[in-house]
Amino acid sequence: MKSKTVGIFTDTHGNYLALTAMLNYYFKQRGIKKIFHLGDIVSIGPRPVECMERLTSDKDIVCILGNHDNDYLNDNTVPPALSHVSKEHKRFMFDLLGDKYKQAVSEFPKLIIEDYFGVKVAFLHYGFAREIDLKRNKKAVFRPIDPNPTANSFDKMFEAIEADIIFFGHKHSPVDLKGKKVYCDVGSVGCHKGEFARGVVFTVYEDKSYNIERVTVPYDRNETLTDMNECNIPCADHIQKYYFAAD
Repeated sequence: MKSKTVGIFTDTHGNYLALTAMLNYYFKQRGIKKIFHLGDIVSIGPRPVECMERLTSDKDIVCILGNHDNDYLNDNTVPPALSHVSKEHKRFMFDLLGDKYKQAVSEFPKLIIEDYFGVKVAFLHYGFAREIDLKRNKKAVFRPIDPNPTANSFDKMFEAIEADIIFFGHKHSPVDLKGKKVYCDVGSVGCHKGEFARGVVFTVYEDKSYNIERVTVPYDRNETLTDMNECNIPCADHIQKYYFAAD
């Protein structure tokens, strides 16, 4: 039976070791030729330049725009409400990147919908900002994170997306829910407490059946945290306690 397989991961946030573990030791070894990164290449982790270089230069990878990528593009260092990433941290990261990658990031789509044997599949970072969100923050691209999502809340969030299955990120924690559509929050590849990188291998068959396989591969998480400290990243302690302590 014919099939189509893609790799999906998201929210790398400068964690180059997690990125390369998932790419080199899982997606590439399995011969997956199309890979989606669902946004937020930069901020938080110690190696934004290396991550941006790898993701924008690999022809197998489709990069979706995330909120931190958009902030880098527009040199927006003002953190939104409830953000744990400080202005000083963002300034430090954006200065490391310089302007070199802004043209590439400007071409990142916010949404891709593909048709696999009649199954429509959407790839995006998160639900798009509404008018009410723009009144609170005129620079918002995405709506605030739903801390306790349900199938019903995702039905409302993604009602305008014409797809059967929706893959996204942003919250960093994996979520699988089924409402009017199938919703898969892939979960950050490395911003969590586990000593493994994570992603999804998605396969659709010509009879329209499909499989969403969550995958992990070990990586040296402690080396990433040590690297953050040695690079003198602003607010490293706070960021580690918040972003590297979640599930």
